[in-house]
Formats: sequence, structure tokens, C-alpha cells
Amino acid sequence: MIDSHCHLNDEKYIGRVDEIVTNYERAGVQAVVNIGVDMESSRLAREQAEKYISVYYAVGFQPEFVDNYDEKEFEEFLLDCLHLGQTNFTNAQFDEISLKSTKLVAVGEIGLDYYYTKENREKQIEVFESQIKLAKKYNLPIIIHNRDASGDVLEVLKRNAPFKRGGVIHCFSASYEWAREVIKLGFVISFAGNLTYKNSIKLHEVARLIEMDKFLLETDAPYLAPIPHRGEVNEPKHVNETAKFMAELKGCSVEKIKNSASENTKKIFNINI
Repeated sequence: MIDSHCHLNDEKYIGRVDEIVTNYERAGVQAVVNIGVDMESSRLAREQAEKYISVYYAVGFQPEFVDNYDEKEFEEFLLDCLHLGQTNFTNAQFDEISLKSTKLVAVGEIGLDYYYTKENREKQIEVFESQIKLAKKYNLPIIIHNRDASGDVLEVLKRNAPFKRGGVIHCFSASYEWAREVIKLGFVISFAGNLTYKNSIKLHEVARLIEMDKFLLETDAPYLAPIPHRGEVNEPKHVNETAKFMAELKGCSVEKIKNSASENTKKIFNINI
């Protein structure tokens, strides 16, 4: 099993990361993808991936932190993560570069969030598109944060298509019809612990209908702990609970769900384990 999206770099885990990693490894979670939301957390995600064998990472600026984004600084950081020293690659040359020497698997999480404010909508879109451009330049998939912004997210994705490496819609919460639109663009859907909540009726229906090769599972830990751990500080080990719930929804074995989610995660992130 792989937790496709967590935040070992979150302040809730200060002093506990060794314990958290041990916990999920003992629970049969083979690997996690550790997500950056700004420059500081992205740097820490990289450090943790270098320390722990089972940790991979992604770097990016979440909508909440767009005011701190500097495209030049972020590109230089990406190049350093990729162990590259120049930016003037042609597409053909870059396609030949192996990314196996780095544990960086994506640019993310990036996207749009209108839950608290839409006043900086234009700035959010500008930073979102800048990071998409860099991800495409360096042949990386993207991890998308979408909260109350489905219309604009879809518009931005269509405007920037095609996506050779595709990407992930993290913590999916939109409609099945919207899911179909982004899947057409090369994206997969990731379900978090909120899938297990009783009031997530529409989300349950999406999970029932989604194809077995189009979904991932995540915890978004330390947030969104699944039932029966709701209200606790979440951990990557709890991705197993979401897998159990999805198996019930789809009427299949837990192992089938775990295997599909893990294989899909390896494919989209080019993880070879």
C-alpha cells in the first residue's frame, strides 16, 4: 500500500517523524509521498525523503502561500532537487534525462482555493499556471489542490493541456462529471479519509463509479483522519482504513483496492519499488 499524499513536514509531527514512519511501515504501508505547500515545507519534504527510504516527495506552493512565490527561486530549487545545473534543455534532450536519481516525484500541491477568499483569484491563477509551466518543462506530473474552485481549475487545466505526465486531483471532492473531464486530460483522482464520512454521499458515488486504474488513496495526514479515527491527528498508516471503506463501496476485496491504488500511484509518480 502507498499513501499518495501526506505531510510529514507538518508542525503537528515535530519530534514524532521517526515514530510515524515506523508506525506506517509496520502497518504495511510501503511508501508515502511527502508534500510541500511552500518553500520551507518543500525543503523539509526533501530532507525527510533523503533520510527515510520509504519517503518520496513533491514540492510546490499551495494557494494559501501564493504571495510568497517567486518563479525564479522555485525553478532553481526544482533544478537542485533534480540534480540539474542548467535550464536550457530542449524537450528532446530532457526526455532522455533519467529522474531515477531523485526522489522528487511531482510538483505539488498547487491549485486554487476559494473557500476563504476569492479576492486574490488572479494571483492564485497566475501562480498555479507558473508552476504548471515548470512541471511540464521538467517532465513532472502535478498534484492539484481544488477547494470550491472546480470551474476555474478545469479552465486552467484545459488552457494548459496537453499534460504528458498528467497528475493527481488531491483529496477529491467534486462531482463524477467533473472527474470525467479531468480524467480526459490525463489526471487521476485521489480519495482521502473524508471518503469514509457518513455525510460524503456524493463522494461515495464517485468512488463507486471510478475505474480501477483511475484512482489513488491518500491520508492528507495529519489532517482528515478516516473513521474510526476521526478527530485524531491522522497518520499515513490510516490509509488502510480508507482502502477498507472503498472496498465496501465497490464490492471487492481490500487487497484488490490496495493493489490498484498502489500500482496507479507508482505509475503516475514513476516510483519503482
